Amino acid sequence: MKADRVMLNIVGKEKVAIRTRGEQRRTINAQRLFFTVALPLREYPPNEQIRPGNYAFPFSVMLPDSLPSSTSYPPGTNNMGLRIQYKMIGSIGKLHQKQPISIMSAPVPDIKVPAMIQPTSFALNSMGLFKKGTCTLGASVEDTHIGRGLSLDVHLACRNDSTENIRRVEVRLVETVQWHSTPGTFGHTRTAVLDLLHMNDIDLPGLSKERKNRREVRRSNSNRSLQESTYSEIFQDLGSNDNKIKLIVPTSARDSYSGQLIKIWHHLEIKLLTGRMANNPVTKVPIRIGSPPQGSRCATVSGTAAAIEATPATLPAPTQLNYRLAETEAVPVMLHVPESAPACYSQDSIPIVSAVAMSGETIYSAAVVHAPQEVIVLGGEAILVDQEGDSVAFERPPPVAPHSSHHRTPPSLANLMREMVFSVNDYDVIAARLRDPEWVPLFQAMSAQEFGRIIAHVNIDFDQPRVATLMAQHINAGRYFTCHYAAQAVKNTSEWNRSTMASELIPLCADIATHHALIRAKLNEWELIVTGRDFEDAIDRANYR
Repeated sequence: MKADRVMLNIVGKEKVAIRTRGEQRRTINAQRLFFTVALPLREYPPNEQIRPGNYAFPFSVMLPDSLPSSTSYPPGTNNMGLRIQYKMIGSIGKLHQKQPISIMSAPVPDIKVPAMIQPTSFALNSMGLFKKGTCTLGASVEDTHIGRGLSLDVHLACRNDSTENIRRVEVRLVETVQWHSTPGTFGHTRTAVLDLLHMNDIDLPGLSKERKNRREVRRSNSNRSLQESTYSEIFQDLGSNDNKIKLIVPTSARDSYSGQLIKIWHHLEIKLLTGRMANNPVTKVPIRIGSPPQGSRCATVSGTAAAIEATPATLPAPTQLNYRLAETEAVPVMLHVPESAPACYSQDSIPIVSAVAMSGETIYSAAVVHAPQEVIVLGGEAILVDQEGDSVAFERPPPVAPHSSHHRTPPSLANLMREMVFSVNDYDVIAARLRDPEWVPLFQAMSAQEFGRIIAHVNIDFDQPRVATLMAQHINAGRYFTCHYAAQAVKNTSEWNRSTMASELIPLCADIATHHALIRAKLNEWELIVTGRDFEDAIDRANYR
């Protein structure tokens, strides 16, 4: 047999299929290749004959932390719906063998992202006509980053300034799965909303359910100072453990994910149920769900299948991609991988995919090939697949987001923003560029407006504060991060995350004692209450120095 090389390819894809509605129904298929590995395992001289026998080609590939878990909706679907899937493809000459692999994502980032949602005052009306007063509802979550199967700590508080009793308080954990036929909001879209958890009746000291008489309602709703004191009272209640409930995130929850064709997001929904004829106030808290951190030793996979595994210090046993070459016909042996291979590992480790294929006694065994960072690529554009299976790009292929600084793109803000558009995780893109000496000067000379613009384009809201703190270390060559930059970051952060952004950046501002008003001007009344202690502590430290 003649062959010029033995090749390993690993691909990760978003795939969607949507059946259109109406008289002329058709199926629209689209996909996005967001992860690729192209690793040569063995090069052969031209015209070299490969002798018959069994060949083993060991390899190791380090998986990026930001890869999403394999999933589908509806579960197990092969036609309509969505899939996030991975395949391993081995080839030698004209022989090819494909094998699906199942990947579980890395744990959610070990960065605490609290959320204290601004209390909302709801006007209660009976049958939409008769005013009953107002009800103010607030909620907070100690850490919106949560792993499947772990406990989510939620604080609740409300003030009832109405003539309606609050019959009960319901809490739901909701998963929304959405897939598109084209990137963005154009084209066809399908959405599924799933209840992961439902608690029917919550009773806490901070939940004031009893109604007031009409005189008290008129007084509280007309007095501005009483409304301001309600914010302060709710803030105090949300900080108390007496008003905390614990929710266990179901292990069936999918990863929160923001792709071009597929988006999966989660939120807590808190609802106050009032009288039969009155409206029911609702507030929501965004949640980011992913794989839990490694708290115990992972289960191993037995038999001929190897698992995705990693340790901080050592690599797993090298993978062997085996082929049996017979005298008359060369047929590649099936790659054997587990149906579900969890990537359980500690914070400091890097996940490594490994698989094994056995075909009897190995006669020829090559040295282990470890994939260099240059062959691992994250990010890519979506394409439309027509009925004949041909692919048509929605636009010209962009520069893809790198897994490391080895991907060479001229440093510019425009190129950085373009990479972020097609990336899997914008934090990884920015972190990679900050490790590249050619790109560091771009961040050092960045203006406050450019700083805010990048924050506005971060594809995962939960990552906005840690992207800001990462870049802040390099602003003005790392010597002088100012309130002007922090103000632009707060201005461009998702509304629910603004107080967390301010709390993270206030201690970094060198001029906080003299220019804190720049940040305060971007915060509303509630956010000023939440960040009040952060301002006080930072100004005291600055004055002490």
